[in-house]
Amino acid sequence: MIKYDDHVHLSPIKGRKINGQDLITSEEMIKSMDKRDIDVSVIMTTSLKGEGSNEEALEIIKKYPNRFMYMATFNLCLNETDLDKRIKEEKEKGAIGIGELVENQEIESLDIQKLFKVAEANKMPILFHMAHQMGNSYGIYDKALLPELEKSLKKYKDLIIIGHSQPFWYEMYNKNSDVSPEERNSYPKDIVNEEGRLFDLLRENSNLYCDLSANSAGNAIMRNKSMGIDFLKEFQDRLIFGTDIYNKDQYFPLADYLKKLLDDGDINKEIYEKIFSKNFEKVFLH
Repeated sequence: MIKYDDHVHLSPIKGRKINGQDLITSEEMIKSMDKRDIDVSVIMTTSLKGEGSNEEALEIIKKYPNRFMYMATFNLCLNETDLDKRIKEEKEKGAIGIGELVENQEIESLDIQKLFKVAEANKMPILFHMAHQMGNSYGIYDKALLPELEKSLKKYKDLIIIGHSQPFWYEMYNKNSDVSPEERNSYPKDIVNEEGRLFDLLRENSNLYCDLSANSAGNAIMRNKSMGIDFLKEFQDRLIFGTDIYNKDQYFPLADYLKKLLDDGDINKEIYEKIFSKNFEKVFLH
């Protein structure tokens, strides 16, 4: 059984849309979770994408306390003292982290740096969406090879930062600083046999984790089978399963792919259990 899905978007009411599709309701999500053998899903409260607030997440959890948890989002324009107060309040209510962080600001901006500092002090992991460009996009921004993310990982060593989205996973195979925004935001299919920048960042920074949600992670892991298996083995302690599901008809092949790797003996049961439950518990439920 898949114990946790660390990344879902849903609505307490019918009729909302995201990306032109109906946003899944909490009742529909539970049916989907049962079908996929998932015990608990973590609600993202990314109001910038239109799917709800911290308050709505708490309403859903009150109704289904054994099936959902949530990460909280915050107004980054608050001063440091008020931001600290708000984070403490949401943590007291049960927030297990901050996410999905999607403000389209550069990582080195004052607002993002302030959030990292206060989150570290409050021991609140951050799950971010990385943007491929500044403007006409969502997500925190860094250049190819992620130099500013590296600086923040070293500056806030006690802050767990969890990476997500196409530009983040693009770095699993990338060694080139001169890459177009469009390329970084794509799902490349060509087979690359050289380790990219993400390998280096994970080796050098124990506070960097990877969210395996969406087809961005799935594409990266499945793109080159042998390198994907090597990646799963080496970084088994810092990979957390998720889907990024927001529509009841979505399908993410990575879960089935990982199960096949287990059945075929390409990964062992320990790795499988870390990805689907133990790493989540280590980060969020310790």
